[in-house]
Amino acid sequence: MRKYSKYAKKYNPAWEKIFSFSGWLERAPDALADKGEAYCRLCRSVLRAHKTDLLKHAKTITHKSRASNLIVEQQPALVSYGFTAKSDSDKKRDLKLSMFIATHSAIRIIDHLGELLKQDDINGSNNNPLSFLRLHRTKCTKLITHVIAPAYLTELIEDVGQNPYSIILDESTDISIHKYMAFCIRYYSFTQSDMVTDFLGFVEIDKATADILKNIFIQFLEQSKLNIKNLMGIGTDGASNLCGKNHSLFTLLKASFPNIVLIKCICHSLNLCSAKACEELPSTLEFLIRESRNWFSHSSLRQITYQSLFAALYDGKKPPKLVQLSTTRWLAWYGCVKAVIGQWLSLKTHFNIISQNREQTCYISRTLSDMYKDESILLYLMFLKPVLHEVTQVNVIFQGTNVDLFKAHSDLKKLLIALIRRVLKPNYISQIIKESTQRKILRLTDIEAVQNALRFPGAHLSNNCVDYGWQFETQSTLSIESKNINQQQLNIVKQRCTNFLLKLCHELCNRLPDNMSTIEKIEYFCPDQCFNSNQRPSFGELPLNLADSSVDKDIIEMQWRQLGAITFNEILPGASISETSSIEMWSTLKRLSTATGELKFKELSEFAIRTLTLPISNATVERVFSIMNATKTKVRNKMGQEMLVALLRIKIHNSVKQICFNSFSPTKKMLELFDSKMYDSDEPTVTVANLNQADEELLFSTIEMINF
Repeated sequence: MRKYSKYAKKYNPAWEKIFSFSGWLERAPDALADKGEAYCRLCRSVLRAHKTDLLKHAKTITHKSRASNLIVEQQPALVSYGFTAKSDSDKKRDLKLSMFIATHSAIRIIDHLGELLKQDDINGSNNNPLSFLRLHRTKCTKLITHVIAPAYLTELIEDVGQNPYSIILDESTDISIHKYMAFCIRYYSFTQSDMVTDFLGFVEIDKATADILKNIFIQFLEQSKLNIKNLMGIGTDGASNLCGKNHSLFTLLKASFPNIVLIKCICHSLNLCSAKACEELPSTLEFLIRESRNWFSHSSLRQITYQSLFAALYDGKKPPKLVQLSTTRWLAWYGCVKAVIGQWLSLKTHFNIISQNREQTCYISRTLSDMYKDESILLYLMFLKPVLHEVTQVNVIFQGTNVDLFKAHSDLKKLLIALIRRVLKPNYISQIIKESTQRKILRLTDIEAVQNALRFPGAHLSNNCVDYGWQFETQSTLSIESKNINQQQLNIVKQRCTNFLLKLCHELCNRLPDNMSTIEKIEYFCPDQCFNSNQRPSFGELPLNLADSSVDKDIIEMQWRQLGAITFNEILPGASISETSSIEMWSTLKRLSTATGELKFKELSEFAIRTLTLPISNATVERVFSIMNATKTKVRNKMGQEMLVALLRIKIHNSVKQICFNSFSPTKKMLELFDSKMYDSDEPTVTVANLNQADEELLFSTIEMINF
């Protein structure tokens, strides 16, 4: 195209409103800007941004021919060809099929499934009601990303409304090395009368510094149309950029919103406590567990040989599988230790046979054979098994979605007391146990007392008095009698096991106070404390700093006194106060009305429910990443963020609401979004920087095909 730099002009958007130019004129894409500044959508040609050139182009034969074919008045209606508008029943059918695809399979399957359902002989008759089904990959994709997922998000935001909520967040990387920040929301749903934890969304990030995460966090809440003033707290793991004391996401948010509460994940804390304590044990334990499984993992011949040996030793039974040792979670050791101890004799015999065979022996097999002969390693594993079982049980409790906060922390208190009873003298822990019997959770004073006892060597039991477990005691007696180990070796094992218990108790006490200081006051909202006639807490002991600033605290105080004048059975007749959750009790109190029909405990129950929205752990968002890794796999590594977020939202929302595609019923919002506008989407931004001539030509041809 000839250039006229002397008469160069810029594109005027007002030209698009001129009758001669309307419908076909637009600004040229950035990729084609060097060839002109105007673009004809009908002819797919670039034009100079001169009005005279545009008028000349509008009079060309090719342009007139294409424009005449698009005149609405000349277009026959689709009804004349036998087409009718989609009915609600057809839309519901397509939405249910799309829901099935989003939940259980890949999108491409709908191309074949749709054609299969259209066949006349699919139901044994020639009158197939699905013969007019028109659902393929493109339409199914749009229904998932632009209809079902947005409707679910709208339903979630409307359910939250102006209620208080907490955000649980964490960062991770998918299979295609894209880094995401995931957000889950925990709030009280008045429609379900229960606490709900659901998936809110993803944000792709490049860097995870505190300043960047703060901007992303606030922007995400604004885009989600959530009132940040209703944010109660955030739940994170122990990462320094998220919850560090000096400069982190929490400290930056705390400066702007002073009432936000930080709840660190108990599951991560328990994992770190166990990982620190394991440093007191020999590293040979990890080598034994890891290499025992690796020996069989890639060889079917070795597995068959071992199965034959196990069947000969245990009357034809099959050996249980050895559990893979996790590199990120030390608490996964419990399953590994349990599997190795359960088949110690067969593994010992197997590697002994392998080490004596010169054709099969190697360094690993000889080393494992020597380690299985060392019964001191067996003693370490027998000691670890019950301890890790106790810690893992508490960890699993906190991983639950709607677990009662106080019952979970009650189990955490029992864990700490059970551990200190093993290593501390009774007179140093009797006062701690006596003071905490009337409370479900630990107080900071209890933790300080335990720390002081742990620091004082005189409070520690001697190695012969420490409780190592009955399996350890039985096996140590047999090993000494059979002279497989001597007394000196046994003393070393006991000392290192004692150090493990002391280190574990130290770590638990050091990592719990950050959470205990907040939850200590919230305990007063549990049924046992609210209706405790002897030691009922006063109004000033309640966590008043967590109350809404707009609420009159005098009204809350009056209702708190009125609550002390009634009994638990008057609210929930026949229910057990120890088995009733806090959410259930306060949900019932919120609906309790007076003789005039007014809600009797409205402000107090809303205050209590507001505090109970604080997250329990970070397990929910970790579960989101597990679903993400199961959805975006190596085979589907090109999946975009929009599709990934839509699939996760559908799967998690269905799990929260306990919806399967069989019971799925399209909502009114989905039927409204199911129209031609769902196909509208912004074209991706294209840049031509650092492209050679061949790449430019390919890019230009691709853009022309997209516009066509």
